[in-house]
Amino acid sequence: FVGAALTVIIVYRLARFGNILSTTNLILAGVAVGSFASALTSFIMLRSEGEVRRAIAWLLGGSTLSGWAPVIAALPYIIVSLGMLIASGYALNVLQFGDEQA
Repeated sequence: FVGAALTVIIVYRLARFGNILSTTNLILAGVAVGSFASALTSFIMLRSEGEVRRAIAWLLGGSTLSGWAPVIAALPYIIVSLGMLIASGYALNVLQFGDEQA
């Protein structure tokens, strides 16, 4: 909770330009702080030892520490999910509604 509150304060301080707080600055500051926090968390977890390091290396795109067995195990789920997305792609297309409803 303390970390989240600190992050909100940092985003708010970064977004303020003088006495003006615009929505665009708030969004951009939030994205920047979120990206930095994510990168810092990934770096700290990658430097740790044991199973956490293997899991984080896998999440960051590496396959040398864990091999291809998890990919092969997930392949049926991926194929079924892709099939469902392709089949319902037209219904999920938000752009077909036009500018007013999008």
